[in-house]
Amino acid sequence: EIEGDTDDVERLRELSIMNRARILVEEGELAKSMDVYQNISRSSPLFDDALYEIIWSYVREAAKTNDRKERGARFDKALRALEILLLAVDSGEIRPEAKLLFGNILVRLKRYEGAESTFEAIAKEYDPLRVKVLELSKDVDLRKYFEQVRGENDFIEQIVPPEALHW
Repeated sequence: EIEGDTDDVERLRELSIMNRARILVEEGELAKSMDVYQNISRSSPLFDDALYEIIWSYVREAAKTNDRKERGARFDKALRALEILLLAVDSGEIRPEAKLLFGNILVRLKRYEGAESTFEAIAKEYDPLRVKVLELSKDVDLRKYFEQVRGENDFIEQIVPPEALHW
């Protein structure tokens, strides 16, 4: 057996797990979906996505219940999982979304001071990038920009700050 084949089989297995769990979420089987997500290894490149989707399952469960205590418990589980995710992920698309979700859950739990400090930290972290992107619109004819973007991918790399390219 060739090593690449083993990697491909493992990748296919993990993608199947993710899709099965997502189907269960769509069917409203949140508890079952969380059990399925647990089959993704911590060393997998899909682990962060699986954990983030588990967090959203906690949020969905919290939204479904009318029991205030149960809702709080589900949101607390989501916060604990978010803390783990934020420690594990230092960049990428999930990190800013996870931070926003963290702040929004704190709002739902009426922990307003924590939510405010979370949102202030997010604003402080991403404000330099926002300023760079806003500066772009001053020097760029937006119509020409979008025409070029539609036709040339290299143009994007010339205009967009490197920190924003992955978005």
